[in-house]
Amino acid sequence: MGRRSRASNVATMQSGGETVNSLKSKRTKHNGFSGKTPAYDFASGVFPSGMNSSTFGYIYKIIAGTQPNSTIMNMLFFQLKKLLRDSLILLVIGMSITLTFSGSSMLRDWNIFLNSAVYNLAIGLSLWRGIGLVSTLLDKHLPPGLSPERNLALHMAATLIYSCIAIFLVNTFLYKWLFGYNLLDNLRLFTIIGTIQLFIVIIITGVHYVVDFLRSLREAIKEQEALKRESLHHKYEALKNQMSPHFLFNSLSVLSALVEQDKVRSQTFIRQLSDVYRYVLEQKGEELVPLEKEMEFVRAYIYLNQIRHDKSLKVEINITDLRGYVIPMSVQLLVENALKHNEASEKNPLTLTLERSEDSTLEVRNTFQPRKGIAGNGLGLSLLKKRCNYLFGRDVSILNQNGSFTVRLPITDKPETAAAFIT
Repeated sequence: MGRRSRASNVATMQSGGETVNSLKSKRTKHNGFSGKTPAYDFASGVFPSGMNSSTFGYIYKIIAGTQPNSTIMNMLFFQLKKLLRDSLILLVIGMSITLTFSGSSMLRDWNIFLNSAVYNLAIGLSLWRGIGLVSTLLDKHLPPGLSPERNLALHMAATLIYSCIAIFLVNTFLYKWLFGYNLLDNLRLFTIIGTIQLFIVIIITGVHYVVDFLRSLREAIKEQEALKRESLHHKYEALKNQMSPHFLFNSLSVLSALVEQDKVRSQTFIRQLSDVYRYVLEQKGEELVPLEKEMEFVRAYIYLNQIRHDKSLKVEINITDLRGYVIPMSVQLLVENALKHNEASEKNPLTLTLERSEDSTLEVRNTFQPRKGIAGNGLGLSLLKKRCNYLFGRDVSILNQNGSFTVRLPITDKPETAAAFIT
């Protein structure tokens, strides 16, 4: 059991699992209930925060049977209370507008007054609740990577289309049924009433959508700033790992022994070591680098490790197509990860393979033979996964099976592809 447990732990560390608390906090959009359904709070009159208050969402969950029976009455009571509150607000607004245009004559006839109340309630609820349903459906079906500007434009367009249809239907059929007058016979009056109602809808929903847009934009800016900080941290960690005393000590120890044995190889070793440090410093401020330059750096890094491990490390690089761009030091991070967490000896050599796949990914594969007593926090690979998703909109693929550990790193054809996701 101890050996399997250690192997599992190493796999988790190498795959960059959720091992760092700072990387566990992720934004979660709540579209309904999550986990155990909390009871309704009769004192405050609301459900706990984070729950979807959409009437349609509640009704759907009740019909589908996805909510416990003990909460159905609470939900119905909550929705009824909310419906009565909304109806009262809409009734006050609608009757105030009607009194403004019709004067006190409406108060002299209770039949007209009640019909006006029903009319205002119907037009108000059809617009209020209908627009809410349209917005919910758009949020559910629109792609997640949509820009805030386009999201706002689509919501406004859908709201206007639905509002025109609802206003036309209510003013055509309900108005005639309540007041016995067909507004279509007086197109001027029909246009005036419809324009006023549409203008009110535009004002209210426009303010709501603009406020929501500004809030989403502010959150997007905050998220970009957080990712920029993570990027700087990733670069700093890569620089620190490469120039750490441990790495430098190992390199100098190998060089010291090599100078006495083979002066030609020692000169090559010094040249490759200088290339590694030069690349790290040159690419310090870059978001993306050509794959060709990255592979030159990786070859130099692998050469240093091959001199150190000798026959304990076998490397195959099957990459002929060097077009495209990758994140700086990303391939090296995967190679370093394999060397750090796996055993490499003459009896049990570590085999490392680098290939380019047809789906624009670079595959780094190593034999999975976890080293004992090696602990890690998985921070480097975890940050790399977030950077790839942020820059390319693609995930880093990790597969551990049949004694082989494989990581597939996305490659982009043009730097503008990554810039599109940033902006």
